[in-house]
Amino acid sequence: MLRPTYSALHDFTKRHGPSVFLCSYVNNPNPKLFKSYYQLFTVESEWEEDAFFRNAPRECPAHARIKAREAIKRGLTVFVYQTRLPRWDPDRMPWDLSHPRWQKVTKWAPRFEDDPDPITENGEK
Repeated sequence: MLRPTYSALHDFTKRHGPSVFLCSYVNNPNPKLFKSYYQLFTVESEWEEDAFFRNAPRECPAHARIKAREAIKRGLTVFVYQTRLPRWDPDRMPWDLSHPRWQKVTKWAPRFEDDPDPITENGEK
């Protein structure tokens, strides 16, 4: 994974010009079971390294796309970091909540139908 550092951003921009680069990717085959969040790192970001991951806002897919496009229009490179949370939807969840994988989950995304974020062209919220 390409770390969110100003030097890495500078080197990447020097080689590729202003662009959007997906630095971490989490497969999300079913947006009704999982919600993706994105953190966008640019030269305008307040933090880098681990402080970025702790403090930078997490954007929904629709807002992240808008912000990334705006950054490109302004000539900035954007490093995009994706995370994913399971959705809390007992009527739809196919997994066994007693399994150790789910025992450690402390944060859940809202049920797809209750998620206030806009839907994207590929069906994510």
